[in-house]
Amino acid sequence: MNKTEDLIEKQRKLYTSHMKSVEDRRQDWISFSERAKKIFKQILSEFDKQPFFDTLYIDEGSFPLIERKNQNTITLRFGNHPTGIGTTEYYTDGKLKSGKAEIERGGALHYSQSPNGQIVCIIYGCKSELIKPKDEWFIFKRYKSPKDINEKELLKAPSTM
Repeated sequence: MNKTEDLIEKQRKLYTSHMKSVEDRRQDWISFSERAKKIFKQILSEFDKQPFFDTLYIDEGSFPLIERKNQNTITLRFGNHPTGIGTTEYYTDGKLKSGKAEIERGGALHYSQSPNGQIVCIIYGCKSELIKPKDEWFIFKRYKSPKDINEKELLKAPSTM
């Protein structure tokens, strides 16, 4: 073989190896999503015992208007819940005018698999009239493979919220 053929063969082997790794990581999503659902369901069960949360749920990337193949996502959404802060307004004579509880919305823990099979965990913070974070989301962590996300890893992100 000449140098050009050697280089082409070397690149072919690298590409084949890389694509096999990507395929493996894409297939590993199935077991990861089952682990994540198990943990998320435990979290939902705990929050069901609290009177504060009305709409916690798991979303597995169903887009009613767009169908995507291999767009693997799973999200734990925190729905709406009171902040514990209330606002009360009074008339000048001291009588109650109005009152309301401040509600947080939009918090979510999102795992998404990129085309190369790696996983990114994104946290979307809650928002309210009182709290409007500058950054709506941040990347909590990137994982090379779904296999790298065990139960302990799955519990790290929710504990930061």
